[in-house]
Amino acid sequence: MPRLLISAAHTTENPGAVFQDLREADLTRKLLALCLPYLDAKKIDYKAVPLDLPLIQRIEWINNSGFSEANGDIFVELHINDGGKRGVEGWYKGNTSPENRSQRLTQTLVEYICKTTGYLNQGAKSEYEHELTSLLILNSTNPTGTCIEALYLDNPEDIAIIKDNSKMNDLAKTIVDGIEAFFKDDAVRPKPLAQQVNNPNGLQNNSAQQFSQQFAQPQFNNDPTSSGAFQPNSNPSFRPQQNSAFSPPQNGQPQGMPYTPQANSNGGFGGNNFGSGQSAFGGGFGGGNKPAAGGNNGMLMDREQRKEMIKKTYSKILGKEILQNDLNYYLNLGSSEEELVKKLIEHADFTALVHDSAEAKELRGKMQKMEGELALVQSNLNDTKSLQTSLSQLLEQKNIMIQRLYQELQNNKILLEGQHIDSLRPKVDPALQGPKKRESAGRKIFKRMMKVAKV
Repeated sequence: MPRLLISAAHTTENPGAVFQDLREADLTRKLLALCLPYLDAKKIDYKAVPLDLPLIQRIEWINNSGFSEANGDIFVELHINDGGKRGVEGWYKGNTSPENRSQRLTQTLVEYICKTTGYLNQGAKSEYEHELTSLLILNSTNPTGTCIEALYLDNPEDIAIIKDNSKMNDLAKTIVDGIEAFFKDDAVRPKPLAQQVNNPNGLQNNSAQQFSQQFAQPQFNNDPTSSGAFQPNSNPSFRPQQNSAFSPPQNGQPQGMPYTPQANSNGGFGGNNFGSGQSAFGGGFGGGNKPAAGGNNGMLMDREQRKEMIKKTYSKILGKEILQNDLNYYLNLGSSEEELVKKLIEHADFTALVHDSAEAKELRGKMQKMEGELALVQSNLNDTKSLQTSLSQLLEQKNIMIQRLYQELQNNKILLEGQHIDSLRPKVDPALQGPKKRESAGRKIFKRMMKVAKV
């Protein structure tokens, strides 16, 4: 089933066309955010290109996404025009031809939007008619692509539409309806053979790497109709803008100061504010109602938001802080949170964590067994100590009884001083010796006490 890649043109550092308090980059983000709920509702299989990717990185991301013309996939990049005119304009790849699918996609969208909304139709045009004569975002990407220039930010009538949340929402719905109409029309047409084959670098015709090798210092053009394309320095008509990330002086703002959106009182979209200091598209549409955050994409985050998402996800999955080199890698990769989790699960560190966890589980089992054995030994030791204490007490009692026995024998003059109870023939006072015929009472007591003593 054919799929859609949809992108908001330009970045915060290269905001495209700027007029008063309006910047193209902010407006395309708003329009993209408004389109996504309608794409979800129509169950169109799509992905949103990550925000704030520079042109070359955006091209690489698109070509690494798996979307291609051979699969019937399409790419739509949203722009806002300038030049004082009114209405909608579109740009397609290559020469004008009935077989040009990019041309047919562009014409379908421009005509559908203008017919539905009543906006002026500025036409669908070949990239070769553009002042740059070539648009990399179209001719260097795998899917069939188009650039849609919706409205003019420097025309009073179109500005009124841009600042009207309801009309912008209608425009977004119409764009999605036009995409659906193209898919339906394309489904009944004969499927042409793939026009081009991907090269090893993943780009068609001319890869970003070939461009960067050909031109040592490519300069991005800030022309709002450039669709993110650039020209080499050798082009005499090209004049790079020195500070494309800064706006010209407006309302007393000094030259060279970073552009800062002006919030209005109700958090709605007025001029360039889309959400009272939140993300460029979250909060503020239609009196504070947030649009859906991109369906199953979760990719409508600017660069700083993606940084925080990557840091938190990395720490959660791998249990440690991410290094700067890894942060830059995943940041430029432009993955959504779900895709990042999948990549981290395949990370060698995560595999090591799983292995260590299995070993730890086994060690815990062994430790629990040893703890049981130790508890048994400790119990036996306690029993032994208790027995030893009892025997010590019995011995002490025995010694006391023996001492008392000596004392009694001496008191009854059965034993004389110096005699011992275990003598075979105890020495007795001759005066006490009597006839052997009859055993004295004292002798009987002595024998009984001897038995006790031996015990």
